[in-house]
Amino acid sequence: MKQKGGIKNMVNIRERLTLKSCRIAAGVKAEEIANVAGVTVDTVYKWERGRSFPNAPQIVRILNFYADRGYTIDVNDINFFTQ
Repeated sequence: MKQKGGIKNMVNIRERLTLKSCRIAAGVKAEEIANVAGVTVDTVYKWERGRSFPNAPQIVRILNFYADRGYTIDVNDINFFTQ
């Protein structure tokens, strides 16, 4: 995850990013991700805890949301299986 100079530095780049670490590093509220993905805030929290996972179209919408704000996140850098 990087933005003009690299917000990725705010997250440990040796570890794969999590949905929550991306959201927090970008200063985004769970409500915003929920609106983008078309789900409830509770669903976003379940994704962040690894209790469920976004589907492919939701992932694309979330990545586009960050891209529209100047962040580059490669889906292969996100670990969907840990908090």
